[in-house]
Amino acid sequence: EASASVRSIRTRTSPLVPVVLPECVVVLVALFLPSSSVAQLSRVDQQTRGALNAPQLLEWLVGTRALVGVSTLAQLDLAECLSGLSCSIDFEFASTDLVPSCEEGLERLAALLTRHASLEVLVEGHAQPGAPPAIARVLSRGRALAVCRALVGHGVEPTRLRPRAFSNHCPLARAPAGGGGGGAPAGGGGGGAPAGGGG
Repeated sequence: EASASVRSIRTRTSPLVPVVLPECVVVLVALFLPSSSVAQLSRVDQQTRGALNAPQLLEWLVGTRALVGVSTLAQLDLAECLSGLSCSIDFEFASTDLVPSCEEGLERLAALLTRHASLEVLVEGHAQPGAPPAIARVLSRGRALAVCRALVGHGVEPTRLRPRAFSNHCPLARAPAGGGGGGAPAGGGGGGAPAGGGG
């Protein structure tokens, strides 16, 4: 006999045969899943969704991940994705041409933006220190636009991207990568995921 605290999770292979799990098991499973999987789990059925909508569950999920300012599963998913997003957007030396090795990072960033379709993104372009100011302005603007074009090429709506040029007035924290271009980590928080490039 099932008690009031028992929830059922239906398997994909046989949606008519429920696997009955106590509510506490559903919640414990959720604590160890990435937030995107918790969101998928909440779509299984109404009873499972009820277990996952427990008032303290989101608080527990946020607490186990040491995050601040998160109040929804979507925000939690974004925070988790950004913390795991480690990519560098690099350019050929003194150029707006993206280096081929940054393609994978652009794909991951575009996938994140596709998954979080409400985000608007500030794309920051930088130029190497020491470049003449007029050249640095053009170069940093061109780099920001190049990243925007690449993201649009991966399916991101252009209206969600705002290019911003820093010239060489705001140097990047990390040292230039190996051979030439230098770059910027892509990531961010709050309302958008800044991506930039330097060199």
